[in-house]
Amino acid sequence: LLVTLMRHADAGEVDLTRRVVLDDERRRWGTGVLKYLDNGLSVTLRDAAALMIGLSDNVATDICFEAVGGPRSVTQEMAALGLPSIQATGTALDWNRAVAASVDGSLIDVTAAELFRVGHPAPPPIGSSWLLPVEASAVRERFHFGGGRPFGLASARELARLMEMIWNGDCASKSSCHLMIDLLRAQHYGARVPK
Repeated sequence: LLVTLMRHADAGEVDLTRRVVLDDERRRWGTGVLKYLDNGLSVTLRDAAALMIGLSDNVATDICFEAVGGPRSVTQEMAALGLPSIQATGTALDWNRAVAASVDGSLIDVTAAELFRVGHPAPPPIGSSWLLPVEASAVRERFHFGGGRPFGLASARELARLMEMIWNGDCASKSSCHLMIDLLRAQHYGARVPK
């Protein structure tokens, strides 16, 4: 997604200084900090890219997806670079909806703001016809770890090739590749890299 954003910026299709205003429709569960900040906050697309990479911010990720035209655009850009295994399968909102629907099917069609307000599917009340708390936890666990629902797809070889292309300045302009390297170096979750 970062490479696609930079390639679109290089082509003049995206302005990294364009500001996006945070509101309830942009909030997402999961990692990041933007979900906690007040409505009306204005972030540039470059800010969103920095938060997407540095903090794995799901709100920022979806802002970047929106800027480039969605997951399909990312998949197309990777294919154009000769990296067809790298595929974006959905947005953070798509993932949030799928998780919620795995516990409560009625949540698949609610607005993004309503989904965020409801929160990650909570265990239903005891004695209700819904799932018991332990069952709800088991459903969420099966969703995340049961396979078949990738947030993205890629081969290790093509991810390594993409990193090499960024390093060598071969997948976007030299200045965009330098920016991507700076953003990647600022990633805060360094303990996850060896895994």
